[in-house]
Amino acid sequence: MHVISLAVTSLFALGAQASACPFKGSRSPCTGLNVLANHGYLPRSGKNIDLPTLRTAVSLAFNYAPETFDTAFQQAVDFNLTTTGNPLTFHLHDLAKHDFIEFDGSLAHNDFYSGDDNEFDARAWGSVADSLRLYDTSKERYVTVEMAAKARVKRVADAMRVNPTFNASAAQMQGSPGTLALALTTTWDDDAGAVPKGWLRAFFENERIPYFEGYQVPKTPRNGDTIGAMFQKIVAVEVEGGDNGFQVTIYDKEKYIGERSWEWTMLLHWALPTLRIMLPDDVREDLPLAHGNQFHDYGDHPETIPFFNSVTGEYAFGLTSPFRRISRTRMRRVCAKGLDIRWGKIVADLKDEDDGTVTVLLEDGGKETADLVIGADGSSSFVRRWLVGQEEGKSLVSKWAIGSAIVKYRTAEQTAAVIAPSDICSVSTGPDGLVLLAVQNVEDPNDHTTKSFQVVRIWKEEGDGNKCQGSEAIAKMKEKTSLEFFAEPFNSAIQWIPDDSGPVFLRQLQYWPSIPWNNRSGRVTLAGDAAHCMLPNRAQGLNHALADVDLLVAQLLKIKKDGISVQEALVDYEKEVVARGYKAAMDSLDDADAVMTNRDLKESRQAKQGLAQ
Repeated sequence: MHVISLAVTSLFALGAQASACPFKGSRSPCTGLNVLANHGYLPRSGKNIDLPTLRTAVSLAFNYAPETFDTAFQQAVDFNLTTTGNPLTFHLHDLAKHDFIEFDGSLAHNDFYSGDDNEFDARAWGSVADSLRLYDTSKERYVTVEMAAKARVKRVADAMRVNPTFNASAAQMQGSPGTLALALTTTWDDDAGAVPKGWLRAFFENERIPYFEGYQVPKTPRNGDTIGAMFQKIVAVEVEGGDNGFQVTIYDKEKYIGERSWEWTMLLHWALPTLRIMLPDDVREDLPLAHGNQFHDYGDHPETIPFFNSVTGEYAFGLTSPFRRISRTRMRRVCAKGLDIRWGKIVADLKDEDDGTVTVLLEDGGKETADLVIGADGSSSFVRRWLVGQEEGKSLVSKWAIGSAIVKYRTAEQTAAVIAPSDICSVSTGPDGLVLLAVQNVEDPNDHTTKSFQVVRIWKEEGDGNKCQGSEAIAKMKEKTSLEFFAEPFNSAIQWIPDDSGPVFLRQLQYWPSIPWNNRSGRVTLAGDAAHCMLPNRAQGLNHALADVDLLVAQLLKIKKDGISVQEALVDYEKEVVARGYKAAMDSLDDADAVMTNRDLKESRQAKQGLAQ
């Protein structure tokens, strides 16, 4: 797995946090600050810390240039975390607010999801210590940059696998190697060219300066450039990744990217950190090209999707999370880089072979034999129906119809009105269903006429007869929308849709609560919508698909690492996917009822749980 980091290094974000500290004052999830307070360089109470005090502390204790962490201090001020009553001071515990300066996957404290994220966690740190062989000094007494870089990547990957709400913001995820760079720079032994293991243990486990172990304040001053140089060394370390020795071929029924007549936007949120870790560096760097609004500055803070009462037009609540709204087509284009994709291939049948392989038979007469086939062929999956039977594998029809149009409005004034609630995405919902307005593409941020949207209308209607495209679908969307149930600008956003807009489709929403499938002795399995099709009301589908990928890769790697069979590797994967997929599909039905009926919006899962899994 590759991990990228382009972040401002912050003392506050120092990843290995907390320990069995003998002091009972205010302490933070930031080991470096706690160390300074424990030794009295900062107030031992951990309270009312200002910038001059911080400057003096880092200079005296570690010989950092006094202004090294001015930017970090300003972060705490800008995030408005202080509870001191003075915006220019903070208590150490103020920094524990989740997903601002504190974040998931730190070296030595728990994730917020798993418990107390402000105290030393022996299990989290134990994983790092084991990777560094920290308690074995018989052969090596030092931790090198390479050892530390690999231990950090493993710790983040472990955290993401056990924390379903792992939800670090962009800058914090990018800052993970930066926090390690700070830790190494602070405890670095210039003479050894590495960090003595005893120094690292004292710093993290006891939150003290390792004087007893021989530490002396470095003679050469350190500063942001020193930390930056360490950062570059960390990110230069090659960590296992790539194809991991598997030969993978993708068969796609589209003849080319964008050939399909449907286009939509998707919300990437709790699985965003997973995606960043699994992608190669060059692909990850191109992810902003897939953003619906490529010019929106997502920054290092959570974003909010505003929800409005459709009848009154009043703001109801907001879904706040570090998310990205992305274009399906452009996301496929970014992620297709470097992959072996066979375009225009439609599966006609699958055949079990006597040698334990499976052959894929194609409609064009071609065929391909593989050790494992992964059916990721969408909500109407052929592979799913082949595995569980035609009836059992058929998607179920919900009581909700959806119309979706990619729209470029006629005038700048219309566009300005539609984008006013949010330049990413906004939702109006109530007793007659839902209208969603999502920015799909921006050619010129200064010219409203170059902006296009995905405009979605969902309403309650039984049956499976709602299938049409183009102007017919637009007419139905307009017919189903009025000022009686949708306040402005959401009513007009529908009524203003030009008749020549496209792509446009209308269909009945479908779902498939996951059931166990026979993987044919480890030869065929499912992932994504094929494994768990759900309604889109809390935008969970893409994130569950990425969780499938992460888990499946981890299980397949055990084939090489532990010598297990493919069938054994799929046991835990399918067990989790089926349980998670069933719950997600059923929850999506309740989520639809919760926000598209007369029920209290503030009591819905959307309002109470947000986008979390």
